Amino acid sequence: MYKPEVFTIDSRDGKTKLHCEKLVPSGKVRAILIVAHGMNEYFDRYHEMSEFLEGEGILVAGLDHLGHGHTAEAQGESGYFADRDGATVLVRDVHRLKKTIESDYPGVPVFVMGHSMGSFIIRNYINVYGRGIKGAILMGSGWRSVCEVKAGRILAKFMGKIKGRHSRSLFLTALIMKKYGESFPVEDGPLGWICSIPDIRNEFEVDPLRGDDFTIGAYNDLIDLALRAEDFRRASMIPSELPLLLLSGEDDPVGDFGKGVEQTAQFYRNAGIRDVIVKLYKGNRHEVYHDRDRYASFMDIIHFMEDHGVEKAGSN
Repeated sequence: MYKPEVFTIDSRDGKTKLHCEKLVPSGKVRAILIVAHGMNEYFDRYHEMSEFLEGEGILVAGLDHLGHGHTAEAQGESGYFADRDGATVLVRDVHRLKKTIESDYPGVPVFVMGHSMGSFIIRNYINVYGRGIKGAILMGSGWRSVCEVKAGRILAKFMGKIKGRHSRSLFLTALIMKKYGESFPVEDGPLGWICSIPDIRNEFEVDPLRGDDFTIGAYNDLIDLALRAEDFRRASMIPSELPLLLLSGEDDPVGDFGKGVEQTAQFYRNAGIRDVIVKLYKGNRHEVYHDRDRYASFMDIIHFMEDHGVEKAGSN
């Protein structure tokens, strides 16, 4: 049974306690993996991946971001990040968790991983903190037209001024999210795009910790994350020797069915990063860590770590 160690850290918003969890191997800790989860979810949803990696000597830790999961319960508002520059706050919260965990394990290599929204948090993270980690894993990520994102930013900022950052907009949510489900059978339901396994979709659809629609303020912050992630000047600050692993389902609309993932990989290669690996899983949708090839993705994460500074299991 999934029994993580639960603790809290202070958010960089200056007022919120972030719900955090970690799974610590019973034996030698070969590596540390810090996980940034996706939109409307929370770290507990990664329990199968975390248990698998923990069984292979990898300490896995994550937090429920502001406005998400157990943090949102204490915060009192789902789908809202921060009053000022939430994009930066999210990145600095991940860094605070990383510093908290690694302080107890000096010398152990640290990797970071982000899924979906979390991948954009990690893409911003490596722009600033890339020299303090051994590698980064981007799961369920993709590429957005800068013109499209900037147009969304103008709309979101206008709506924020009219309705307020804490307000919600069905129109804005539909504009950003509706298109993801359009390529899948109607009988798969509104969450058909997240996973090819019906039980996973059905469980998440009724999950009481599944977040509300984002507030207008959160959409503004999410757009900021996307714009900064695709800023070539910022990406050029990432250490050229930092390895990146991009994991995605071939049927993931967020990654434009593989094309956006490849475009993202090429962006980083053009920025000077020498080691960029792409793994696409046939028949898998957005949540690779839940889909049919999840164990293959877990092993790919382990192999990536072992190829980049992590001692192999059983080595002396």
